[in-house]
Amino acid sequence: MKLLRLRVANFRNYREAVIEPGPGVNLFLGPNGSGKSNLAEAISCLSLGRGWRTREIAPLIRDGEHEAFVEAKVEAGGLRHDIEIAFSKAGRHLIIDGHPAKKLSELFSLVSVFSYAPEDASFFKGAPAARRAFLDIAISKRSEEYFSLVKTHAKLLDERNALLRSERVDELALEVVTERLAACAVPIDGHRKAFMGELERGGVALLDRLRGAERDAKLRYRPFLKEGTKDEAMALYRRSWASDLEHRSTGVGIQREDFSLAVDGLDVGAYGSQGENRLASIAFKLAPALLAEERRRPIVILDDAHSELDEKRAENLKGLLGELGQCFITATSFQCEGARRFDISDGTIVREE
Repeated sequence: MKLLRLRVANFRNYREAVIEPGPGVNLFLGPNGSGKSNLAEAISCLSLGRGWRTREIAPLIRDGEHEAFVEAKVEAGGLRHDIEIAFSKAGRHLIIDGHPAKKLSELFSLVSVFSYAPEDASFFKGAPAARRAFLDIAISKRSEEYFSLVKTHAKLLDERNALLRSERVDELALEVVTERLAACAVPIDGHRKAFMGELERGGVALLDRLRGAERDAKLRYRPFLKEGTKDEAMALYRRSWASDLEHRSTGVGIQREDFSLAVDGLDVGAYGSQGENRLASIAFKLAPALLAEERRRPIVILDDAHSELDEKRAENLKGLLGELGQCFITATSFQCEGARRFDISDGTIVREE
């Protein structure tokens, strides 16, 4: 997968900018606050349909403007596609190959982007919701079935919680929705367990390469289901029934799952240094990109990933770039032989090499 051309207009601090990236490493270089990360965020919009720092549309629109635009030509699966995304106060309007897209899934299945940004340094230290979102995005990029399942699960969960908040709970309706929720949870559980095995192998191997030494590292996954059956799911929901009624919310389920990373038996999020957390976050955020088949390898964004690594580990990360396919790196300065370079200042591409 490759980004062949990108145009942004009224996006963040850009009035307008156009780039034609190279197939390998692309550098966005400039001082802090110049707009490097904003341009990288525009690329991520091609995969997520939104920015990576916020789900809100308003921050994406340049001050004083009413709309922002991200337009791109991409190559995926040997075919070229044109993508246009317009952001306005009315919402998001998406066009693919000249036709309005009715569902975000049309974009989600077409373009795959994986990224690491400075805020991801707390990936293992921060809230579980971020790790679940990472799982859902990574697996959805591989399976349209999974993407559909998690959307269905979210709707059923909202429906169940609405019933629990009712003044008089209809327990028959609650039973029916719970049955459907349990049936949906089982295949999601299967997808997640299969992916977690791959993620552990790929992430640990990548972490060892970045560190330059092997350590005993293991992912600790806490799944909702052990046996992976609907009967088990229903038993767990029923066990939580009284508590759910009391708290007016669903207290168990796949929406509560989490995972952590242990290195030499110690939880990295709880006991690891800031540097250890950053290195582990880079390794596991990038692992899905290296796990993908070469012909389906996603676009990768490394937003200021090198600046807080020591020299040895920064060089180890640089040594991986040739394996990532098309890659975009933001930095104040960076040397990489054969890379396409874009110098950025105040939301303007001032030089392209």
